[in-house]
This record gives sequence, C-alpha cells and structure tokens, in this order.
Amino acid sequence: MEGSMKAGRWKCSECQEVVSAEQVMEAPDPFDSTLLVFGCQSCRMCVEFELVCDEAGCSSTVSCGWPSASGYRQTCSEHSGWDARKTTS
Repeated sequence: MEGSMKAGRWKCSECQEVVSAEQVMEAPDPFDSTLLVFGCQSCRMCVEFELVCDEAGCSSTVSCGWPSASGYRQTCSEHSGWDARKTTS
C-alpha cells in the first residue's frame, strides 16, 4: 500500500493538532485499496496532514529542506536560516 506517513511531526488540517507520525491513524482507502486514508485521533476526521518544522517548539508548516551540520533538516522559513545564508553569499 502506498502513502504511509514518514517520521516527523504532523499537523491536522482540521483541528491543527500536532502529532507524531505514529499517532496518525491510517486505513485502506475505501475507493482505492492501493492507497491509505489518514485520520486524526483528536478530531476523528479523515483529513490531510502537513509536515511540521523540526525545530523544537515550532508548529509552523515545513517550507524548505536543507542540509545542516547535523544532517538534513525540514523547517519553516523562520528556522531555515535562509536570511543568514543569503547575506553571507
């Protein structure tokens, strides 16, 4: 089956609850058994989830991915360091 959630923190598009990938409910799509549908444990809706910034305490949606000294990161624009890197170029 395609579409399983990858590791990270995810935000429910309905209630804005931020959860780990393990907390997202998943089930076979009733219209296409090769796909999955995802559900929120908080609001009990089948919804879309958005990947959340990997910076501790931030619940903004990921807007970019970039290599760092500690490995690949996925962050919001505020935590990307884009402004700092742009001024040193």
